[in-house]
Amino acid sequence: MKPGDVSIWHTHHSPPIVYIVSGTFRLEMDGREAVVLRAGQSMAEPVGVVMRAVNPSKTEDAELVIVQVADPSKPFLDEVKR
Repeated sequence: MKPGDVSIWHTHHSPPIVYIVSGTFRLEMDGREAVVLRAGQSMAEPVGVVMRAVNPSKTEDAELVIVQVADPSKPFLDEVKR
């Protein structure tokens, strides 16, 4: 993610596992406190929760590895209009 990048609001059908290679990653979720991860940290994102991913840095890229074991007929995410 480039500095300041923000994803669309979305949900997942199965939990993506996110590992932060470098930089900082913030996951903003409806009804929950945002989670901030830094290089070397990881988490499983919750299923069915409206969320968006943010690179809060104004100067640094955030490099992520995302793994999701899922039904291949379903999309990686479903956009939620706000």
